[in-house]
Amino acid sequence: MSQMSGMRMSVYWAVAYVYDLMLYVCISLAIAAASLAFSMRLFTQTSSALLIIMFLLWGHALIGLCFLLSTFFSKARTASVVGYLIVIISVGISNLLNSTAFLTSTPPIWYMIYPPFVFYRAIYIMEEVCVDFACFQLDDLFSVCCVFCHFFLFKIQYL
Repeated sequence: MSQMSGMRMSVYWAVAYVYDLMLYVCISLAIAAASLAFSMRLFTQTSSALLIIMFLLWGHALIGLCFLLSTFFSKARTASVVGYLIVIISVGISNLLNSTAFLTSTPPIWYMIYPPFVFYRAIYIMEEVCVDFACFQLDDLFSVCCVFCHFFLFKIQYL
């Protein structure tokens, strides 16, 4: 419809990206405010800059994944149902693998290819560290971002 009205597709995708990013930022701020209001240790003791960087990286990866998945669906209802199933199943599988198979070892590369698994692994690591009252600070940015960067470096290496 937008193309028939004369809009270039690059403008359409840019506007969709900015809209989705703003929506994500609003939801992330609401979650952060609720977490701070209930004094969740992950949000109160972890460096704010580190959380902002991690959530922004996750937001960009999430929007990219949504754009990819949007090419497979033509109806909003089907996309919503499949999206909810993907989230629920991804969280379940990631939680199971993080707490059993990868409890003491680094996950293999196939695990790091799927962006939600990377984010859930980073949250799992940050959560485990906060249990011992030693939450990550800004000095630990490199070690936390290595979980995210591992995926991108793997992709660049094989392009």
